[in-house]
Amino acid sequence: MANESDPKFIYEGREVRWVGAYAGSFSVINNGRFYEQPFLEAVRALGLGGTFLDIGTNVGTHALYFGMFCAERVI
Repeated sequence: MANESDPKFIYEGREVRWVGAYAGSFSVINNGRFYEQPFLEAVRALGLGGTFLDIGTNVGTHALYFGMFCAERVI
């Protein structure tokens, strides 16, 4: 369950919220950035559209980014 101490930030005018605290390479979330944000922005700049699959085993930063900022619709 989310609480006020969970990381959150505004990106392009939208609030992004996470549940819990993050360490290691994912600590960028605590500082108001997406993990691998330059990569995500480069993919978005391609304007490809279509279906994005995040087949990782971590916290879903890519899925969240693509779902919030790239998708024409979200399933």
